[in-house]
Amino acid sequence: MQNKYIRTIFYSGIIIITVFCGVLCLYRYKADLYFDLARKAIPSYTFGHESSAYVQWAYNEAVKCNPYQSDNYKNILGGTFHRMIREHTKKKIKS
Repeated sequence: MQNKYIRTIFYSGIIIITVFCGVLCLYRYKADLYFDLARKAIPSYTFGHESSAYVQWAYNEAVKCNPYQSDNYKNILGGTFHRMIREHTKKKIKS
């Protein structure tokens, strides 16, 4: 009888640990989701359609969820921003 309770507690613990690890893994994906929102909002922010507050909020949320990727996020966002500026100025020069 007591062996049955120990086995139930053991397997319940394994299930709880598995769920906890799954939630931690999904937390990193949440950071990537916020980062993609910030990256996709840059073109409209660059050309005056959105305020910079939305881009900053999405970037800050991404860094809160995954602080280890902040340098990578900065490099990618900076490159995207500069690429959009270059494309916009080339279009203005051609027209």
